[in-house]
Amino acid sequence: MSILQRPAEIEPWESTIGSMVIGAGELSPEVRREQFDRLVRFYRPPMIAYLQKRLRAPIEEADDVVNGFLVKKLLEPAPEDNIASRYLQAEARRKAGDGEGKSSKASAAIKDAASACAAQEKPKPDSSRIRFRDYLRRSLKNYYIDQRRKAGNDVSIEMLGGDEAAVDRNDEPDFEFDQSWAKNILRLVIEAVKRECDSEQQDDIWFVFSERILKPVHTGEPPATYEELCQTGRFKKVKDVANRYQTAIRKFDRLLKATVINYLPCGKGELASQIAAEIEDLRTALRNPELLKKLLSESSATHHSFDLHAHELLSLRDDVVALWNDCDLAGYWTTLLHSTLSDVMLEVSGGPSLIDTESPHNLTVTLRELIGSQRPQLAALKALKNAAKSAGQNSRVTLIPNGQGNLFPPAIAKILYSAAIAAARVRHNELITRVNDAQTAAKMDPLIKLEWIDEETRQLLRTWLTILQS
Repeated sequence: MSILQRPAEIEPWESTIGSMVIGAGELSPEVRREQFDRLVRFYRPPMIAYLQKRLRAPIEEADDVVNGFLVKKLLEPAPEDNIASRYLQAEARRKAGDGEGKSSKASAAIKDAASACAAQEKPKPDSSRIRFRDYLRRSLKNYYIDQRRKAGNDVSIEMLGGDEAAVDRNDEPDFEFDQSWAKNILRLVIEAVKRECDSEQQDDIWFVFSERILKPVHTGEPPATYEELCQTGRFKKVKDVANRYQTAIRKFDRLLKATVINYLPCGKGELASQIAAEIEDLRTALRNPELLKKLLSESSATHHSFDLHAHELLSLRDDVVALWNDCDLAGYWTTLLHSTLSDVMLEVSGGPSLIDTESPHNLTVTLRELIGSQRPQLAALKALKNAAKSAGQNSRVTLIPNGQGNLFPPAIAKILYSAAIAAARVRHNELITRVNDAQTAAKMDPLIKLEWIDEETRQLLRTWLTILQS
């Protein structure tokens, strides 16, 4: 079983952390060890980093301590006594308003939590929750202190405070630990994206993911434009690249949630809200202003591009508007200007359905020739306007099954729609829209100020605005 699975295959409380808490007694030692090894991938790197940076533990000692902690606190105890169960007991007592005893009641609450998570009941947000990450960090700290004392070593004042069973949720969080945790999760998700692309022979999706998402984060440079990626010869059209980009974002988002499901214990009916809260916590950790300020002040700040930009990986949007930045729009608009009206209509509509081959207007003129002509064909302008209007309406559908929809950029659809109406009014003094002049004029200024449109189109829109305001 792979460390990350598709949502339909995921049983949150029977995948990793759940197997260590509920029903683990029914698992063979081999299977339980396999589940434990999977959890180590999530916990081990940030825990070692915490011991080194915050508690000044030597690397060899930190490694031994973390290994011992995970074995003695997670693997060896009975399911109801390991650290994940104790975390859920603490949460159950907090929610019940009972911070003392009643272990049987807490144990029953854990059982209820398991079944609720498996059933994915409707979440009830709780901003006062104890974060499992903080609980784990405090428990590791206390374990390290105990080990030092048993070995007869000194324990500094900075190490003292708290105990495993009662973590004060009002303690100041450890931002460096949180950032280390978040970076490790991102690393695992990126590796999962690569593995899935390889196994499903999706080289083009990984290529776009790498060039469009990963490289900008690692280098701090702007992402490659769709036009530039098209010029590699891997894709026929710009929209093909946008399609792969959208698929890559959705793949990353799905695997991110699958990762969180695999390591995060949750309370009754809170699976969805806990996942959302954890992802927001990861995002906050990666853009913590104090840490970013520290990175920027260092002389080697150029080597910390990933640290500075990693939070952007958790803010990716897959809606059609967000898929196109200004550089993409500029390149695509230039391509459309030099394309024939027939090709433009195909791009706008995503298919031949809106092209009337029996129409008398000329489909071989370029878009630039059409809107720049002193006497453009009125029928062609109307056809372009209608196609652009339809594309703009379709762009409001953000969840397109299998990423096979028409990803024509809404911003360019607006320009095409406006340019067609403007050309009809300026060149023919014809109204080809039912929208009144006052309403239209109010929407023109933002379009005219768009930096990526050409000057000829901008001037046409300005002339039209003057007519509308006269």
